Amino acid sequence: VVRDLALGRLGDGEEQAAFCARFAQTASALHAKSVEDTAFYRYVPLVSAAEVGGDPGRPAVSPEEFHAFAARIARDRPTTGTVLTTHDTKRSADVRARIAVLSQCPERWAALVTELTAMTGVAAPDPQLAWAAWQSAY
Repeated sequence: VVRDLALGRLGDGEEQAAFCARFAQTASALHAKSVEDTAFYRYVPLVSAAEVGGDPGRPAVSPEEFHAFAARIARDRPTTGTVLTTHDTKRSADVRARIAVLSQCPERWAALVTELTAMTGVAAPDPQLAWAAWQSAY
């Protein structure tokens, strides 16, 4: 029903137009809350990638990809700035950078977390929460 209303297949006139306008106004906020503020905290391979516009499934790009991106920005938008933090950022740029480094040594990081978890002697009630907490503490 919602899809048909949003696509104009149901309803007509003023009510249908009002629904479409309201739907457009709330859809992006709903997406942000459901995906970027909820799902990203349930799937946390690397919390630095769990930011607005991020992709936790692909937390890092290769140096070559980064340099190609930087070259395109310099060529196409020479006066632009790079925004490292916005009002939606969950962690500061320096914290995200430290956590992002973990993508370069995942086996070593997993071994360290295993060792630290064993040292605490307490089983985490939620492994995903523990994984995120260890990254934040790092």
